[in-house]
This record gives sequence, structure tokens and C-alpha cells, in this order.
Amino acid sequence: MDLYNEERPTSFRDVIGQEDACKQLISLSKSKQGIPHCILFSGPSGCGKTTLARIIRNKLKCSDNDFVEINGANDRGVDMVRGIQNRVGLSPMNGKSRVWLIDECHMLTAEAQSALFKLLEEPPEHAYFMLATTLPEKLKKAIQTRATDIKVRSLHEAEIASLVDTVMTKHTGQTLSPDVGAKLAEIAEGSARKALVLLAQIMGIDDVKVQLNVLEHQDIKKEAIEIARALLNGSWATVAPIIKACVGEPESIRWLVLAYFTTIALSASQKSGRAIEIIEEFECNYYDTKRAGLVVSCYRACTK
Repeated sequence: MDLYNEERPTSFRDVIGQEDACKQLISLSKSKQGIPHCILFSGPSGCGKTTLARIIRNKLKCSDNDFVEINGANDRGVDMVRGIQNRVGLSPMNGKSRVWLIDECHMLTAEAQSALFKLLEEPPEHAYFMLATTLPEKLKKAIQTRATDIKVRSLHEAEIASLVDTVMTKHTGQTLSPDVGAKLAEIAEGSARKALVLLAQIMGIDDVKVQLNVLEHQDIKKEAIEIARALLNGSWATVAPIIKACVGEPESIRWLVLAYFTTIALSASQKSGRAIEIIEEFECNYYDTKRAGLVVSCYRACTK
């Protein structure tokens, strides 16, 4: 099991950096009305949206057989929603509720979102929907207003450093060098998931200099900027060698490229139109496609 999955919190008290979100969810679970039938978790990638949804799922006493996770980036059509409609009325098999978690829900087609809204209007008493997204503004307003919004935030570097040091001690009995912890927290960019992925890469290394060297190779800001600048010219012959030399995690590169071109798009310059074209090619995440997803996005942006 990956370290970030092994260390995923299973209760609110173990969640780091999301105090406001946890307080809101605890308050909802204790209220007379109970947990809402539709919750929208929004915020940066790797900061706890899915974790909080799973904790709520346990509060609802939903068994594994009655819990369905869907990646909205891959299964985004109306047929997926119709599949839910066909099952939503069925009683829970083992627990007390049935829960659907739809990640990257903003990637659902307009038709699928319309069908989902109808499903959310009057769900059966036992049916709950947890929606997670990094771009809530791309959801139809009807869904946004129907759901209870829970916002997560990026973690502070001090929170990241404390997390990785605690996990390091738990698994090895040793602590991280302050320099290593600070460097890891810096390049994790507020993501607990990314921080634990990085920690797993250096956990078995005893030499601090080697640990720092490994982390230096994972500092992908320069790689992402180099890719972004090359994409502006639209030359695959220029971009391909840069991607080939990349060592960074594709999903993190995607976010940095999006941030780069979002800044250009908002500058209202002559390059804004080109920036928007590239942004459109980088909307889908790479959790499943990984490096291949990055290659496809870059190629399409070059040939657009």
C-alpha cells in the first residue's frame, strides 16, 4: 500500500490543516437535520477532500458494498448518472446507507450534470452523494446551490513539515533533518498527499545529503515552467525532449502549467488566447494516465 493511503486519516481528530472543514462537518453530523444528502468538497488537490468524504461515509454507517467511488474525469457521461439512478432506490446491502463519491465532478458533461441535479433534488432517505472538485465554479449553479459546500485549503509548510516528521518517526524511529523537512515541505506545495509520496522516496535513505539530492530532483517548478514556455511556441519538436527529461510527478506538473497559463490568460495580453487554448488541454487530471496523460496534453496543445 502506498504511504499516503496507509497514513490516510480515518477520523476528524487525525486530519491535519482542515480545522474549519472538520468543525463544519462535526456540527452537521450532530445537528437535528443530520448529515446532508449532498456535500460538495472543494479545494486544492491532495489536501483532504476524499479523506473527509470517506470519514463522513463511515459516520453514515455505509459498508464497503454500498460505497461507490467514481472518477468524473474518466466516467463523465450521462450514462454514468443513469447507472446511479438505476441503483439509488435499492436498500443498502449491509449498512444503513448508500454513498456515491464522485471525484473531479466538474468534469461531468453538461447533460450528466443536469441528470445528476435531478437525482439530488429528492434522493431516497438512505442515499448520499459526496462530490469532490478542484474547480467548483465549473459545476452548474443548480448543483452548487443544492449541495452543502465544504472547503479545504492547502496546508502550510509548517504543517507539512510536522506531518512528514511524525510519519518518519512512526515508520523508522528516526526524525528528518530540519533541512530535509523544510525542503520537502517547500516542494510539496501544500499537498499532504504529495508530501507523503516524496517522503516514501527518501525514507530508506540515511544520508541527509542524498535525501536533499533526491528532493532537488523532484523540485519540478523549473521543469513545468520550461514546458510551459515551450508550449507557447506550439512546437512539439521543442516540447518532447523537455518532457522526456522530466523527473517530476505529472499531476504536479499539470497544476504548475495551469497556474502559469492562468496568469497569462488573466493578463489580457496578446498571448491570452493561446493560454486559454492550452488550459483547455490540461483540465483532466493524470492520476490514472500519469506520464502518458502529460504527453497527450502537451501534444494536443502543440497541434491545436
